[in-house]
Amino acid sequence: MLLHLSLSLSTSVPPQHPVILGLDREGPVKRGTILKLVCVSQGGNPLATLHWTKNGEVISTSWEVDTESRRAISHLTLQVKPQ
Repeated sequence: MLLHLSLSLSTSVPPQHPVILGLDREGPVKRGTILKLVCVSQGGNPLATLHWTKNGEVISTSWEVDTESRRAISHLTLQVKPQ
């Protein structure tokens, strides 16, 4: 008797903590300044899904995935306004 066995295994691995680039200045940001921010999350299975929030509200849900380097990347351009 010939027996064929098939096995499927899925693993879930959390990504590293996200890193935000573009905030490399000290002190408050002046009104009218345009910030170009990049959020990068490395690794994980599955890769991270990214979104930006401001005061608890989602302001962007677009991101791209680089499967070769195993990174999720999101860009945000934001003009600083008084609250």
